Amino acid sequence: MRALSKTLRFVSATAPNLVSKAAPKVLATGFQHCLLSQLASVQNQLTCCQVKTQVSLRKYGGGPPLSLKLIEERVFLVLRLYDKVDPSKLTLESHFMNDLGLDSLDHVEVIMAMEDEFGFEIPDADAERLLRPADIVRYVGDHEDVYE
Repeated sequence: MRALSKTLRFVSATAPNLVSKAAPKVLATGFQHCLLSQLASVQNQLTCCQVKTQVSLRKYGGGPPLSLKLIEERVFLVLRLYDKVDPSKLTLESHFMNDLGLDSLDHVEVIMAMEDEFGFEIPDADAERLLRPADIVRYVGDHEDVYE
């Protein structure tokens, strides 16, 4: 009912002569379908009279530019949040299987987490070669054209 009165106020503000014809019929009968048919005719008349303007907004590329340091921080953040990685053993050169004790399934989950973090898919052939955080940093940097 609140939406109904709000719509009537809007229509009465934009086309008062049309509402004076529609409102008594709606109030007398109390049927919503009558109001809807009257509002449809009002909307048709209003859209013919009004000039619609569109505001063009330009949205430029993603976030801030990436640097190797920022990529490294994001890789470490993802790895620290992974429950099977001991943060005290985590370094840039630590091997996922040998140093951190991850198995192949954990490695796949880490690669999938990196795909989610950076927003692109890493092919399986490339994922097999990403065995250290440094490899992932270098791979993401190459993919995003970050050179320092």
